[in-house]
Amino acid sequence: MLPNLHDHQTYDQIVARIMTLRPDSTGQWGKMSVSQMFMHCRLALLPAVYNEQRKQTIVGFLLARFLKPGYMNEKPLPHNSPTDPSLKISEEADFEDQKAKLLFTLKQFHDRGPAGAEGKVSSFWGKLSAADWARIQYKHLNHHLLQFGA
Repeated sequence: MLPNLHDHQTYDQIVARIMTLRPDSTGQWGKMSVSQMFMHCRLALLPAVYNEQRKQTIVGFLLARFLKPGYMNEKPLPHNSPTDPSLKISEEADFEDQKAKLLFTLKQFHDRGPAGAEGKVSSFWGKLSAADWARIQYKHLNHHLLQFGA
């Protein structure tokens, strides 16, 4: 079963891995810097933490039901997987600031527990259960932490 971010041990492991990264950590694939990756991962978490009214994109509506079973398994995401255009980061940002913002948002997600994420809408996946949010966000964070060797 795919780990989830509502589990205390899984959350602690992800935080510990984030803490190992440095401003000069380089990606093994992709174009983002580590600070851009922090910003990207935080943006992906925001809909599950805050009451932002999001709508599923047409592309998500058409593809999510076919892709979700493959995404919800333990198989790692392929390198250079497509990125939602709203999550693409082109500007450089301060490493410590972005790390702190990601850790804060991740803590909010974890501390609010399943009730905090239940039924929130992802622009790609659509309306998700809290369990799906916790697994999808774990898999996404794990993918990018592996990208930077953490």
